[in-house]
Formats: sequence, structure tokens, C-alpha cells
Amino acid sequence: MTYHVQFPGLGLEFTLDRVAFTVFGMPIYWYGILIATGLALAIVFAFSHARRFGIDSDRMVDVILIGTVCAVIGGRAFYVATAPFEYASFAEMLDIRLGGVAIYGAVIAAFLSGYFACRWRKVPILPMFDLAGMGFLLGQGIGRWGNFVNQEAFGTNTTLPWGMYSEGTCNYLSSVQETLAALLRDVRDRLGSCSLRVGMTGSGALSLADALHVAFEQEVVAVAEALERRFGDDVELLEEGVLDGLDAASVAALAPGRDDPFPLVSRLADGTQCCLDKHRLPPLLESRFHRVKERGAEVAVLLCTSVFEGLRFPPGLFVLEAGRVVDHWIAALARPDRVMGLMVPLPAQEAAVAAHYADLPLKGIRTASASPYGLAEAVARAAEGLRDVDFVVTHCMGFTTEHKRLIRAVCGRPVLQATGVLARTASELLGA
Repeated sequence: MTYHVQFPGLGLEFTLDRVAFTVFGMPIYWYGILIATGLALAIVFAFSHARRFGIDSDRMVDVILIGTVCAVIGGRAFYVATAPFEYASFAEMLDIRLGGVAIYGAVIAAFLSGYFACRWRKVPILPMFDLAGMGFLLGQGIGRWGNFVNQEAFGTNTTLPWGMYSEGTCNYLSSVQETLAALLRDVRDRLGSCSLRVGMTGSGALSLADALHVAFEQEVVAVAEALERRFGDDVELLEEGVLDGLDAASVAALAPGRDDPFPLVSRLADGTQCCLDKHRLPPLLESRFHRVKERGAEVAVLLCTSVFEGLRFPPGLFVLEAGRVVDHWIAALARPDRVMGLMVPLPAQEAAVAAHYADLPLKGIRTASASPYGLAEAVARAAEGLRDVDFVVTHCMGFTTEHKRLIRAVCGRPVLQATGVLARTASELLGA
């Protein structure tokens, strides 16, 4: 997989390919090369310092070989045992090239096997562990660059100059499943026997809600309910997903290209998350418009705050585009003496969204970012940076009414919510 990595605060942008080269059609990954390099240098370090620690080099080789083999086995076994999914076969469990080696299992296995190997080969245990520990640090320092190439094992949202963005970080930050799961389990443990009713929305919570056996409501459903509350029984709501019916290969073909540094994020029905190039979506969107028209729809609502240029709609279907609706509401609020605050999901989107409104008569534009699918505390922290604006816009359909209330409480400023704006506009359009 190729990642388009950006450091917006440093003005850096480049492409990373996980595959270094191929041998007879078999991909050789940078991760494996870096791990092997780290291991090799750790062994060189151990050999160069063995005598200083009172260790015989020949006997040390046996300990290292046993520890390395057991570390790989233990790391894979730990990953397989804790994987949040089931393997189709035993052969699949053994296929380490599919990914999955847990450092915890590797360290435990290396420690135990190294202990017994030292006793077998009459190697002093504590000096050997001291030497191995320093070699381990050297190997980890190099091997962790493999995590960078894979765009994994990074931190959370940041406004610092060295903040990084890529498709990999986008996927992770939009799917905070492990964090949410840990938080909810902690709440349950702390509150004990009290009764809780937990509900989730947002694409990032789909598989988490299933795993925790709590109610899940897609944001499209949340919008639909907002419309239903306004329309009552007078309007029938139909739903169409842009990726409905596509196989894995078709979805992969929609991956973002180099000309789309800010991909859209979606989640498939099976819980798999994907990033999409918005420039490749118009044909699919147009087919969905024809589909809802065939189903008898008179009005269609496009639930995305991004604006798609050049869309063609079937005759007789009135299409309401959320992105254009939000743009017009913002334009109506723009004044030369006002500063607008924009809340977006990802740090890398801030500059692009601000540039989109650069021509409006505004005194200034401030931006902040927090995933609408993450913790409320993250949204609150991001909102701290918007205290001095005149009004705030939540520029994503994923931000809920609760987010709106939270931001308003933190900033003390009026908040324009994209979802609410769309529902009210549709209500006016349909006369509800």
C-alpha cells in the first residue's frame, strides 16, 4: 500500500510505499528489512561487547538464535490469541506475511527462552540479559521506522508543527474503537451494578457497537430521524449508500490519488473502513440519484459537506447538496467585522476548508480539528482554540447536536451545525 504522508506544519509532503522491492513476484516490505537491520546491528553490538560482560561469543550465538526464533513464534502466537477476529484456517494463523506480530509476546517468549538457553549453554544469565537489553533498544530504535513506513503506532490529534497526516492516520483517527471500548469498559467497572443504556453513532462506531452489544445508529439515520421529526408521516425517506453493492476490488479502486490529499472517509457494511478520492465518486453518486429516482423519490439529499462539482441529476429529481447548503448559510453569516471558527474532523483538512471560504467578507477564519467519532473530551479541547471567534461551524455531517452544545458551552459562541442546517433547509423546501 502507498501512503501520501504530509507534515502540514513543516511544509513537507512525500509518498511512502510499504514494498521496498519484489523477488520473483513476492513483495519484500520495508518493515521486514528494517526489523532485520535492527536485529543484525543488535547482534553486532552484542558480539563487540560480549567479552566485556564475561560472555563466551560462541555460546552466546546459541542463546541469540534460540531467543530470536522463540520471539517470532511468541509474537505471532500473542497476536493470534488477541486478534479481534477469527482466522479461517491454521495455515492462515501461521502466515506471518499477512501481518501481525505482537511485541509483548515476542519479549515474553525471548525472555523465557533466553533464560533456559543460558542455563543450557552455561551463559551467565544476568550479564546476558544486560547485553540483550541494550541490543534490544538498538534494534527497536531502527525497527520502529518500519511502523512509520506502515503509518501505524502514532499519537492522537495535535496542533504542533510536526503533526503528521496520511491515509493511515486518517483511518485510525476516524475509527477510535479501541479507545472507546476501553473507556466504556472503565465506566462499567467503575459504576458497578448501575444500569446504563449506551448508544453510538458515526461510521467509526459501527463495529465497536456490535462488539459491545450496544445500539448503533448511522449518521444517515440520525439525519433521517431529524427530517422525520419535522415531516411526520407525510414524507417517506429512502436511503442509498454510495458504496452499496461494491466488492472489495471496486472499493479499492476508489482509493485516494495524489491529487486528493484530503480523502473522504467511509465505512463499509461489514465494519471495514476505507478512504475515498472524492474526484472518483461522481459517477457512483449519479447512479445512486438515478436509483432513488427509480424508487419514486422526488427530492434527494446528498449527505456530505464536501462540494462535488459537475454532478448530473436525473430529470424530475430535486437534489439538495449538503455542502452547498452549508456554504450558503455561512455566506449569509459572513461580515467584515466577524471571525468564523471552523471545526473539522482532521488536522490536515483545516487549511483546505479555510481556503474554501477565503473569498468571503470575513475579518478572519480560525480552525480546529477533532474527530466526531472520538471522545467528547477531544472535541472540547479542540473547541478551546475557538473561544475568540464570533461564530462556529461544525463542518462535517458526523458532528451531532451534542457536539454543538458542547462547543457552544466551551466557546460561548453561536454554533452552526451542518446536520441541523440541512434538516431545516429540507423542511423549508418540502413545506413541513
